Amino acid sequence: MDHMIEKASQLRHTGQAKEARKLLLEALEQEPKDAELWYQTAWTHDSLGLEREAVPFYEKSLGMALSAESRRGAILGLSSTYRVLGEYGKAMEELLMELAETTADISIQEYSRAI
Repeated sequence: MDHMIEKASQLRHTGQAKEARKLLLEALEQEPKDAELWYQTAWTHDSLGLEREAVPFYEKSLGMALSAESRRGAILGLSSTYRVLGEYGKAMEELLMELAETTADISIQEYSRAI
């Protein structure tokens, strides 16, 4: 699946997001338990301006075992998508929770309970 994800990423970065979307949706049919595929599919929907359709893909990926880097990207992407959809409170909650849980910055850690 890594090859499929790499190909989809290249397509997306070269302005062929529709082709990437098709490739990823087909891959998900074969590998529905691959968290990275769910995340990449969400990202691709976002890049096509299909924010509302991206949300369930982000949410599904976050309910699975993503790498730390992909998890941060998925939370950022989902939060950004919520913001675009006008769901500001949900967007801020997601971002603040991720910040509190992952930061190494002492000045932010001091506020983690408040966050």
